[in-house]
Amino acid sequence: LIVDTHTQGKSVVIVDDVVSTGGSIKAMRQLLSACTASEAGVLCVFTEGGARDDVIALGDLPVNDPAWL
Repeated sequence: LIVDTHTQGKSVVIVDDVVSTGGSIKAMRQLLSACTASEAGVLCVFTEGGARDDVIALGDLPVNDPAWL
């Protein structure tokens, strides 16, 4: 994220490839807050270990599912 006059006060979509623990999303939310930008949404390709209410994803990767091993 480039923090300058182009991001300050803007509405931003967070995009990630895979969301598992949510640590990256939490860090991005803190950064957005620090630069006075707001979150428009969170998009990812897959969540891991279960769907999340705060993330729009194309699918979920089950954890410890023998079919994926």
